[in-house]
Amino acid sequence: MAKTKIVLEEGMLFSIKLNENAWTLGQLCNLFKIEGKRAEQYTLAFFNYLFSSEAEIKEELQNLDLSKPIIILTINGNPIKNYGLDIIATREINYQNVPNYKSEISQSLGLYRNKSQDFDHILKTFFGFHPWDGFYKENYVDEVLTQGTVKRKDVKHLKDFSIEELKQIMPTNSIKLKQILENQ
Repeated sequence: MAKTKIVLEEGMLFSIKLNENAWTLGQLCNLFKIEGKRAEQYTLAFFNYLFSSEAEIKEELQNLDLSKPIIILTINGNPIKNYGLDIIATREINYQNVPNYKSEISQSLGLYRNKSQDFDHILKTFFGFHPWDGFYKENYVDEVLTQGTVKRKDVKHLKDFSIEELKQIMPTNSIKLKQILENQ
């Protein structure tokens, strides 16, 4: 049986699994088609909502205020094909804290703030599953947060994890992890 191609549209909401009991959501806020190529760039906005299941997201969806994303990123590929995200709904885009976010998207490459990156580690860090100070650049996560976003009270730092936990959650090529292991 042939697979049906899903046509992505701005405003689509995706469920994002952070771990077995933690889910959040993202919204496609910019779809950029690269002229003369079949390639596209996908920019997503992420929100300060944490759920225990995908079903809970769907139940609460109509009550969620999606006017203040915490992070906006151009991701490294198609949200469905490359990240396995599921579309759960479509909602209008109306970001009050970053009303002009599209002005920061490159007109030639479609990249938000001229870069693309994976969202997994940043979201897990924001929600306290990874260390806030686990990136090479000390204030890295602070720099990707949208204006006015407040750091959650449940964030964790390197000191809050055992070395074994850090080995499991941090990339093996992490400079911070290598430094910790060298200083044991």
